Amino acid sequence: MNIQKALLGFGLLSMSIALFPSKTEKLLFKKPVRTLTIHASKKEPPRIAFEELNKMDRPQHDEWTDLKPSINLNQKIEDHFAGRTIQLLKSRKLVLAPLRISRQINLAQIESRTEDRSWTERLPKEQQRILAQAQARSEVLEQDWHMPSWRESLNQELEKIKAVGAVPESTSKVFVSATNEKGLTQTPDSVHVGGVEMNPNPAPVGGVLLRGRVQLEPGLGLGDGKIVVQYQNSRSPRSAPQSQGRINLAQGIGTRQPISNFEIQVPDQAGVVTASLYSGAGEKLGEGNMRVSSAGIDPLRTSEIVIHKVTEQIVAHHVDLDREIAGLGKSKDYGDRGIATQSYFASYDTQQKSDSSGRATMDHVTLNSWALVRSEAKNYSAALNLVPSGREEKIPLMKNSFREALVSLARDNQKFSAGPETGSIVWGRALFDGKVSAGVEVAVEFQEDAQVVYFNALMIPDPNLKATSENGYFAILQLPEGLHSVISRRGENYFAHSNIATEPETVTNTILEASSHIESSDLSVFDAFQGAPQAARIELQSLQEEIKVQGHTPVLLQNIHRLSYMTVIPEDPQFVRALYLYNDDQQSVSAALIREEWIQVLRRSHKIDDVPETGTIVGFVSEESYDVYLSHELNYPRQNVIYFDARGEIMPEATPGGGFVLFNVPAGTQSVVLVAKNSQMVSSQVLPMDPRSLAVLNF
Repeated sequence: MNIQKALLGFGLLSMSIALFPSKTEKLLFKKPVRTLTIHASKKEPPRIAFEELNKMDRPQHDEWTDLKPSINLNQKIEDHFAGRTIQLLKSRKLVLAPLRISRQINLAQIESRTEDRSWTERLPKEQQRILAQAQARSEVLEQDWHMPSWRESLNQELEKIKAVGAVPESTSKVFVSATNEKGLTQTPDSVHVGGVEMNPNPAPVGGVLLRGRVQLEPGLGLGDGKIVVQYQNSRSPRSAPQSQGRINLAQGIGTRQPISNFEIQVPDQAGVVTASLYSGAGEKLGEGNMRVSSAGIDPLRTSEIVIHKVTEQIVAHHVDLDREIAGLGKSKDYGDRGIATQSYFASYDTQQKSDSSGRATMDHVTLNSWALVRSEAKNYSAALNLVPSGREEKIPLMKNSFREALVSLARDNQKFSAGPETGSIVWGRALFDGKVSAGVEVAVEFQEDAQVVYFNALMIPDPNLKATSENGYFAILQLPEGLHSVISRRGENYFAHSNIATEPETVTNTILEASSHIESSDLSVFDAFQGAPQAARIELQSLQEEIKVQGHTPVLLQNIHRLSYMTVIPEDPQFVRALYLYNDDQQSVSAALIREEWIQVLRRSHKIDDVPETGTIVGFVSEESYDVYLSHELNYPRQNVIYFDARGEIMPEATPGGGFVLFNVPAGTQSVVLVAKNSQMVSSQVLPMDPRSLAVLNF
C-alpha cells in the first residue's frame, strides 16, 4: 500500500470542494488526519507475506495461493468518487477489513511439495532471495522463546549439582578443615577434622524417627524434675546437639523404677542419643546414652536408655576380698561389706578417710578422668589402683594372712617373676559380659618373664593350669614398679587388656573384661594445627593387629569404659611418633599429630635444655582457663611449661581452645592434672612417660 498517495488523493478532493454550489458552503469539512491502520496478529509476518506474495508472477488461479493482484486504494476511491462526494465528506475515517493470511495453511501446502520444488526455480532471483528470508524468519518465530522462572532455573542448577555429587560407590573420604589465608586453622574446633563420606544411598531428608524408652536406675527419682532427650553427632562432639526429642512421662510417675517413652528424629548412624535427668533447679542428676548404630535405626525396634546417677567425683568402695571369694556362686554378694580405710588420692596429692561403708570420695572431678588411689586399712595389705571418675569402683582388699599364704604357694610352685622381689601382687579376674570366663591366658606386655598364677575350683594355685578356670581368678607376683599393660587372649584371639600401676609391697586389682557389645568409633589422624588429614600406622591396645589410617577410618571397639593407650607412627617424617590415650567406649578417637620443628621452636624460644631420661607431654584443652601441674613431681620447674593457642602460637598464659607443653617430664608413671580457674573442676590423666618420647592428651 502507498499511504502517501492515499493522503494526496484526499488533498485533491478537498481542493475540488470549493467548486460546488453555495448550498454546500454551510457544510463543515474536516480533513482526515488519522493514520491508516492495518490490524494483524503478531504471531504472523503480515508485511512480509503481504508484499511478497502479491508481487509473485504466477497464474491468476494458482491452486496453492489463490491470491488476488495487489489493490491500489487511491484508485478505488477515484473510481467511486462520482455521486458519493457528500457521503465521503461526512466520513471521519476510512475503515478497512483486517488483512488475514493463513500462514499455517500455506506452509503446510508448501511442505507437501517439498519433493517438487521446481516452482521455486521459476521465480526471479530477487523473489527467491526474499522467499528464503521469509522462511528463515518463520523458523525463528516457531521456536519456543519461553523464559524459565527463577524457581525453574534454581531447580535446574540443583539437578546439575546432584548429578556431579552422585557417585556409585564410597571409596574415598573427604576431610574438611577451616583455614585462614596463611593455611592455619581459624578456630579451636577447626583443629579437628570432620570425616565426610559420600554416601550413594543417603538417608532421607529429616532422617528417621527413633522410638524407645528411658529408665531410671534405682535410687533416682523424677520428682519435680524433667528428662531431656538429645541427639549429638559423634564426629563433632564439641558442637551443640543437632536435635531434641519428645518424652512421655505418663509411665514414670509413681513407679518404683520409672519408665518413660521417647521419640527423636535422627539423621544418620554417626551419633548418640543422650537422656539427661535434671532437678527442678536445673541441676543434672543423671545421664544415660545410646549409640544410634546399636539401635539400628529400625522404626519397629524399641530401644532403651538407662539413666545412671551422675557423679562428678571419684568413688573407691573398699571391700573384703575373702568375703568376695566366699560369695562365689551365691546369690548374696559378701563383697559389698565395706572396710574403713585411709585413702591417698595420689593424682591429686589429697588424703581422705572412707565412710562407714568403706567409700572414699574425691569431689569435683570431671568425667573421663583417671586417678591413682592408694588405700590402707588395718590387717590388710596396701592397695594401689587406677580408678575412673563418674562411677563407683569396687576395690577388694587382701588380708595380710591371705597375701602371705599366696606368696608362699607361688614360691613353692616357682611362679615368681624373674628379677628382684618387689613384694607387688596383681590380683585379677577374667569376665565376659559380666560373667566369669574360663580358658583365658594372661601375660604382661614387655615383661616376658612374668609368671602368672591360676587358681583351680578350690581356689588353690595350680601350676598345671595354663589359663583361668571356672572362677576366672589369676595373680601375678613380683612385677617392677610402674605402669604395666596386662593382656589376654582366648585361644588365638585377643580377649581383653587392662592398664595397672604397681608399687613395692602393694596389691593391685584389675578386671580383664570383654564384651560382646561392639561399637564403631571414628578414628581420625590429622595435623594438630592445620587440620589436614595424615597417614599413619596405629597400634591400639584394643585391636589385635596394627592398622593403617589415611586420615580417617571406623574401628570396632568393645563398649567398655576402660583406659587404653595407642601408639601413632606418622608416615610423614615431619611429625613425631607419639602415645595417645583413649577410652574404649568413646564415639570418636582422634590423634592430633605434632611437628618436630614446632617442638624445637618452642624449646629454643624459651631456652629449655634437653634433659636426658625425660619426655614431652602436649595437651589440648577446649574449656575455660586452667592451671596444669604434675602431681608426682612437686619440684617440677614452671619454666618448663609453655602455653599455646589454637594456631599453635605461644601465649603468656593458658588459653581456652589451645593447650600446653610440658618439657623434661621425668620418666615413669605420671599424673597430669588440670584445675579450671572458674569452676574449680579437676581433670586428670595417668600415663607412662618413656625417655625421649612424646605423649599427647585431650582434656
